[in-house]
Amino acid sequence: MRLLRAVRAWAQGDGFGVLRVEGPDVDIAMVDRVITDLAYAWPAVDKDGNKLSMDQRRYDALMDLFRRVEASDDLPWSRVRREREIGLVMHADTFFGDGPAKDDPGELRGLGAPAPST
Repeated sequence: MRLLRAVRAWAQGDGFGVLRVEGPDVDIAMVDRVITDLAYAWPAVDKDGNKLSMDQRRYDALMDLFRRVEASDDLPWSRVRREREIGLVMHADTFFGDGPAKDDPGELRGLGAPAPST
C-alpha cells in the first residue's frame, strides 16, 4: 500500500502555476466534492456579467477559501505565513551576460519544484 501524501507547487513560466495534491483516493474525492459544492454556491457570472465555467467557479471558490484562511488568525495549531515572496537567484555572470557562467540558468525560489517532465 502506498502511503504517499504530497503537495507540490511550481511555476509554469507564463505567469501561471500548478498545485498538485496527491493522497489517498478517498481524501482526494472528498476534496473534489467540497470544491464542487463551494463552486455551485459561487456566482455563475463575474463582476462584468461574463458567464463563468465550472472550472473557473471551482478555482475562484478554492482560492477564496485559502484567502480567508490566510487573512484569519483563527487557526489554533499554526500561524499562517502572510508574506508572499518569490526569489530569483542567479550567478552575476548570468545577470550581466558576461563571463564563464553567463549561460547558467537562474533558479526561481518560492513556488516549489519545477514541473515534472511528461
